[in-house]
Amino acid sequence: MIVFVVPWIVMETLHQLFLRKYVDLARPTTKITEEEFYKVTRKGKRHLLIIDDLVVDATDYAPYHPGGKFIIERTRGTDISKFFYGGYNLEPQKNGKNYKHTNYARLVINGLVVGKLERSVNISYARIVSET
Repeated sequence: MIVFVVPWIVMETLHQLFLRKYVDLARPTTKITEEEFYKVTRKGKRHLLIIDDLVVDATDYAPYHPGGKFIIERTRGTDISKFFYGGYNLEPQKNGKNYKHTNYARLVINGLVVGKLERSVNISYARIVSET
């Protein structure tokens, strides 16, 4: 029995320590413009998502998502930060629970990041702000 209990205790301790540690999201050097991002998502073949200005390609991961492939398909081409950090869910009227993703999910996101979203600036708005 000790053969099973000791490794279980060690693994559970390591798991609990990992959950308490903060895993930072990736910092890619590749830039993806908003135009490129929306061009790919409009075609409907790739499931690109945005989280904290990171572009994530979840196409191959969608069937393995614990919440189901539907969630990835439903949020394709959008910013999923509010879902990832537990501030919102897709079924608020059915009293769905908000789910804050763990460090394991952060590791998955880091593996799916394809670039950093480079947002376009509205020139007329920037001109108005600089003149005031």
